[in-house]
Amino acid sequence: MFHLHIASDIMPIDPEEQETTMGSHNHVKCPKLCAFLTLLLFCVTAPPHALKAEEDSNHSSHSSALFMAGKEAFQKGLPEQALQNFLSARASGMVKPALYYNIGVCYYRLGEYEEAEKAFRKTAEYPDMASLAYYNLGLISLQQQERDAAIQRFQLAKSKTKNKKIHLMADAALQRLKGKKNKISWVQYASLGLGYDDNVALLADTENVQGSDTDDFFAELLGHISGYLGDKPGAHGTQFHANVYLLQYLEMDEYDIGSFSVGLVQKKTVNSMQLEGRVEYAYTVLDNHSFEQIPTISFQVKYPLRHSKSAVRFRYRLSYLDILNDDYDYLTGLRHQVRGESFWNWSVYRVRLAYILEMNDKDDQDYSPTRHTLKGTFSIRPSTVLKLSFGGNYRNSQYDMSNLTDRHEERLRGEIKCTFYLKKNWQLNGEYQYTDNDSNYEEYNYTRNMIIFSLSRSF
Repeated sequence: MFHLHIASDIMPIDPEEQETTMGSHNHVKCPKLCAFLTLLLFCVTAPPHALKAEEDSNHSSHSSALFMAGKEAFQKGLPEQALQNFLSARASGMVKPALYYNIGVCYYRLGEYEEAEKAFRKTAEYPDMASLAYYNLGLISLQQQERDAAIQRFQLAKSKTKNKKIHLMADAALQRLKGKKNKISWVQYASLGLGYDDNVALLADTENVQGSDTDDFFAELLGHISGYLGDKPGAHGTQFHANVYLLQYLEMDEYDIGSFSVGLVQKKTVNSMQLEGRVEYAYTVLDNHSFEQIPTISFQVKYPLRHSKSAVRFRYRLSYLDILNDDYDYLTGLRHQVRGESFWNWSVYRVRLAYILEMNDKDDQDYSPTRHTLKGTFSIRPSTVLKLSFGGNYRNSQYDMSNLTDRHEERLRGEIKCTFYLKKNWQLNGEYQYTDNDSNYEEYNYTRNMIIFSLSRSF
C-alpha cells in the first residue's frame, strides 16, 4: 500500500507497488485510491526547490503552519481536520496550486464531489498541474455516473501532460470506458432462506391481513437479474430488470405464494437531478392458482445533497390490481402511492427515512383505505465482513365503510438484520421481524414474529 503524503513531501515509489496500483485502476472501480495515487504522483514529479520557493514567497509562516498541520492530519486518517486546516491556510492568504489540489483531495475523500470539482478546476488553472487536475475531474465524473464527461476529462489529462504515469493512467481509464460502450452490464442476485412464522398471515402488506393463529416453517427463494440496454449505463440509459419469488410453507399450503415481475427503467440526469421513469408488470399465484396481475407505472426524481453520498427522492406509483381469484375480486382497482425518502451516509453509518401516502380506489370501497406510513432504518458496518441493520415503521390505515363503522388500523413493525459478507460475493443473513396490528375490527388484530436465515450471492 502507498503511504499517502500531502503536497510537497517527496518519497520513493516501490516499483512493484506502483505496478499493482496501476493495474487495479484499469478496472476503474477504485476512484478514491486513484485520487490518492495521482496526488502521490504529483509529490514525486514536482521539483522540490520550486515548491519551497513558492512557499517562501507566497504566504506567511502562519499559513505554512496550517498547511503542514493539514498534511499531518491527512496522514493520520483525519480528512475532515485536514480540510479545515487547508481552508484556514487559504483564508490566511496562501495561494498555491498544491493547496487547491489538497483541498480537492480532502473533499473527494469526504464524498463532497461538487466542492472537490471546484478545487480541482482551480488547480487546473496552473499549467504544471492541469493534467493532474483533469484526471481527478474525470474520477469525479465517474462517481457521478457521467460517462461522456469522464471521457472528455481523461482526454484532456492525456493531452496536457508530459508525465508518462499520468498519461498511462488516463489512457487506461479511457480504454476501460470505451470498452464498455457496446456492452450490457448485468447484475444477478439469488437468495435461499429458511424461516419460522408464529402467525401465518395472507397478503401481509395489503388491506386483507388476517392472522391464521397458526405457526409454521417455510422456505423462500428470491432471484433477480437486471442490465442496462444500449451504451449508456448508469445515470443515463434504459435498464431491464426481472424478479422471481417463491414462498413455500411446510404444512399450510394454502398460503404458498409464487410471483414474477419484469420491468423497464428509463434514467436521465439533468444537471445534478436524476430522473427516472418505470413500467412494470407483476403476476402472482396463491396455492398454485392464479391470484393477481399488477401493471405499474412510476416516476421518480432524485436530488443529491451537499454530501454526495446522501440524497432525497420523490416517487409516484400508479398500479392497477387485477385480481384473478374470484374469492378476492373485491380487491380489484387502482392504487396510488406517493413516496418521499431521504438517506444519509457517514463513514460506516447509513440512515434512511421515508414517508408514504397511499390512496386506493377499489371496486369495493370498503376495501379502499387511505394509508400513511413512516419508515426508518439505521445500519452500521463496523468491519468489511459485518453489517447490522435496525428498522421500524408505523402505518395508519383509514377505511370509509359504506354501511358499517369506519375501520381504523395502526400497525407497528420492527426488524433487526445481521449480514456476514463471505468470500466470492456470498452473504449469510439473519433477520428477526415483529409485527403488531391494532384494529377496531377484532378479526384484524394480530401479532406476528418471524425469524429468517438466508444464504445469498450476487454475480
